Amino acid sequence: MTAPPAAQAFERHTCTEKWYDGNIHDSIRDRRVPYKTQDCPAPKDSETPIPTGYQVIDGRIFYVTSSSNRYNDCGGTGVGSLGKILMPKCYMPDKLQTHENVEERTFWLVSEDGAHLRTLASSQTNLTPVQRRSAASYAMDSTSVYLDSEKINGADPESFEVIFPFEDDTRLDRFSFARDRQHLFINGAPVPLLDLAQLKWLPVPCTGEKMECDNTQYSAPMIGKVGRDILYLDYGTSPTVFPSLATPDVECSRKGFKNYCASAGKRYLFDAGVMTPATLVVQPAE
Repeated sequence: MTAPPAAQAFERHTCTEKWYDGNIHDSIRDRRVPYKTQDCPAPKDSETPIPTGYQVIDGRIFYVTSSSNRYNDCGGTGVGSLGKILMPKCYMPDKLQTHENVEERTFWLVSEDGAHLRTLASSQTNLTPVQRRSAASYAMDSTSVYLDSEKINGADPESFEVIFPFEDDTRLDRFSFARDRQHLFINGAPVPLLDLAQLKWLPVPCTGEKMECDNTQYSAPMIGKVGRDILYLDYGTSPTVFPSLATPDVECSRKGFKNYCASAGKRYLFDAGVMTPATLVVQPAE
């Protein structure tokens, strides 16, 4: 049943498009301003959602993102909300207050080669919704492969494929896996072509106080062993492989935000940078 017009008259909609001449990472890093800002065109069909992801526009490939927010002057809590007791309109029923609906669409330039855009899919079946979204974040043109608008350096378009080697392990939802003839790619970063079928995830118990352990659980890394190699996955850090680090008795642990592995009589701290590979720091003997 359609709501009466009076109930809909207090919804105000605005929509803005911003167009950038580079991908998401470069545009944010370089603090670029949009080369074009405009109101969104009127939709041809109000029932059709605005497509996001990869689109070819005027022969060029763009990666499109969209964000929406609905608010009114009387919403919110905290110190800033105290002044609302002096606003008569805030005593009106919510449906009679004016609500602002703000949408922003952003167009990130990916490639000039729109004629050869191909989106990627996995050869695996029965993917979860999260896995399907992960596969849809990849695309390629005639020479390159892209992930979320950014070119994957060194990726071979002819042999590149998206893979889900760990089925529905939700701990790995934040990591995206792909490969070509020469590399394994994790979140778009190349690492040696490991045999993931032989990978064994190692336990990383927390050795700190319980409250500290509980509060830092969200940042716990994934540490895996393939033969004598260690794969270190920590969100925000570039995936890193440490060759020949693992011994049969390797043990890992964490304390707060610090992560360790002990191997061959030495204890190592994983020094994890932001979007850079992790490094090892030998710890003094206890």
